[in-house]
Amino acid sequence: MSRIVLTEGVVGGFVPATARQSIILDVEDDGSINFTHNILRKGTRDDYSTLTSPKQFTASATVSKFVDELVAAFRTLPRENPPGSEDIYGFDVSISIDYAPEGGQKFRWENRPNSGCVASDSSVVPSDEEKAKFKHYVDRLINLAKTHAVVEG
Repeated sequence: MSRIVLTEGVVGGFVPATARQSIILDVEDDGSINFTHNILRKGTRDDYSTLTSPKQFTASATVSKFVDELVAAFRTLPRENPPGSEDIYGFDVSISIDYAPEGGQKFRWENRPNSGCVASDSSVVPSDEEKAKFKHYVDRLINLAKTHAVVEG
C-alpha cells in the first residue's frame, strides 16, 4: 500500500497552525484507490467536512500515472534541514509520501515546515525550478481530490 498526504495550512507562529484542508490518497496493492478530502468549514478552526471517493472507485490510468510521476519528481526534491525548521517551498503545505508498490522500490519523503513559534533557518534552499515542481504537484493533487472525492462521509 502507498499513501500520499497533503496538508495545507501547516505554518504556525505565535498562534498554532490551522490546517485548511488535508488530502489523503491511498493506493492499495490491488490497484484500488481511496481519496479522503477534509476541508475546514468557514469560520471555524477545527470543524471539517469530509469527502471521499466512491467505494467502487479503482485507479484510473490518470491517477496511476500521476502517482508514478509525483514519486519520480519528489525523488529529486530537497527537504528542509533540519526537519521542521522552515517552509522552504513557501506554500504553507506539507506533503508526506509513503510509496510501497507491491514488488517495487519503497520511497519515503516528507517536508515538515515549522508549525510553532520556535523556528530556525533551513540549510537547504530549493531552486525556483524545484519550487515550481513542488507547486505543480500540489495543485494537481488538490485537483484530483476535488474530482474524485465527491461522496460526503
